[in-house]
Amino acid sequence: MPTIRELIEHFNADHRELNICFPVVYSRERSERFDRFFASWQSETEALGNSDLADEQVDINLFRRHLAKCVRQQAKWNESREDLFGLFPFLDGVFQLGDDLSRMRFVSGEGAAQALTNLSVMAKLCARDLSSTADGYDQWITRLPDVLSKSEECIQTWSRFYSGYDPLFDWWVKKPKADWDSAFSELKQKVQTLIDAESGAVTAGVPPVGREALLAELAEESVGYTPEELIQIAEDHYKMCESHMFLAAKELGFDDWRTALDHVKGSYVAPGQQPQLILDLLNEAIEFVESRQILTVPPIAKETIRMEMMSAKDQRVNPFFLGGELIMVSYPTSEMTHSEKLMSMRGNNPALSRATVQHELIPGHHMQWHAAARFKPYRQTFSTPFWIEGWTLHWEMLLWDLEFPRTPEERIGMMFWRMHRCVRVLFSLRYHLGEMTPDECVDVLVHRVGHERSNAEAEVRRSFGGLYDPLYQLAYLIGGLMVRDMYHEWVNLERSPREFHDRFLAENGINLGVLRNRIFDRDLSPSAQTSWTFAV
Repeated sequence: MPTIRELIEHFNADHRELNICFPVVYSRERSERFDRFFASWQSETEALGNSDLADEQVDINLFRRHLAKCVRQQAKWNESREDLFGLFPFLDGVFQLGDDLSRMRFVSGEGAAQALTNLSVMAKLCARDLSSTADGYDQWITRLPDVLSKSEECIQTWSRFYSGYDPLFDWWVKKPKADWDSAFSELKQKVQTLIDAESGAVTAGVPPVGREALLAELAEESVGYTPEELIQIAEDHYKMCESHMFLAAKELGFDDWRTALDHVKGSYVAPGQQPQLILDLLNEAIEFVESRQILTVPPIAKETIRMEMMSAKDQRVNPFFLGGELIMVSYPTSEMTHSEKLMSMRGNNPALSRATVQHELIPGHHMQWHAAARFKPYRQTFSTPFWIEGWTLHWEMLLWDLEFPRTPEERIGMMFWRMHRCVRVLFSLRYHLGEMTPDECVDVLVHRVGHERSNAEAEVRRSFGGLYDPLYQLAYLIGGLMVRDMYHEWVNLERSPREFHDRFLAENGINLGVLRNRIFDRDLSPSAQTSWTFAV
């Protein structure tokens, strides 16, 4: 009888292989295969009993939760894909050719010619009728370049497999393939024209999910509050941040924090000096947590950090530097316009960067990825943004309490980011409740946080571009409050801060409600309550 860990690893291996076998995420056959895959594993876990061993019971609970989530997400994706095929019917046939090839269902030259001829006719009709006013089109506009790139790659891979090996394939397909290339090129040009027409506006790649969906996802993440209550929590926290901003502004001789923030933004370093600044800030953060003995930082975790510069294209959606195993430094490149360069430099000044180095590197994300590869690594399957971003926001709060910011400029830098987390809760929930448009989300980031407009636009594009779950942006502040609640409960029992942080990382990236029950040796049965109304 395999252990639960072995079952999870078996599931992960099967999942990886199916992803390789069905590489095109838009394929109908892929979706149908994953529907069967998740259903079969759900049957497998239903047959599992409970365990007397705490870690095994945690894994059983997490595995069942994960499979239920996979089924829900797959159903949502199936519905979304059908919307896409309704707009571009020929895509279904394109991706079917890719599936036929990957499943080794071979086609004759005559059959291939007919397939391409049919697809060319359909692509021409799509190009003729294409309109930005089509129902559902606006929800796909940010993802269309990827969709079309995947379809083009699919046809080219399929064609290369036969061309030169099957002489009849080349004889039959040469002209239909040229017709397809022409029709597809025309369609791409029309799509690009529509995208260019929308370039001045911030568009969302996903529609609002609605209140009921938000409530279901919050319950899944052990959050014991409604969307409206979370909005109020974020508003209250924002007011606290704003009071600290006013105090720091007064120390600098300004009457309001926005003027003080503008002053701080003007302290950017010269082009070429940002990498050294980031390295200095990293070493400072490491020395701070080690000297206070609040986290174990293995030597190899410090040794293996690397750095790269972010491209101008990537900075359109990631205006600030990113971290983890690799520091991606965001700073102006030569091809940017003058205004873009100034916005990048102002948005990545030393005070604001100092407040994010510890978030992205140590004690933040870099420490998480270091630990996740070494402690219960199979649990990375169950990773949640509330663990990922909650850990880093907990550190932002704790470092503030420990007086990590030394000057009013540095306090403004830290509070700027905390206010940003508050407003992320507000704009992401209100968007998904149908109360705000993407452009209104940009406005609130500019007016209530003080973002440069281009940076705010990049933030909103990233938030609603289709790569993040609806709760991801609120998971920063709310996850941080959840972790902080656990931390305070731990230290109030006269246990050491370092023991809490090391133990937190050792459980890997799991649901915070389940993790809380495990850390405090509470009920781990499948019916155990995991949601709680944590201290705010």
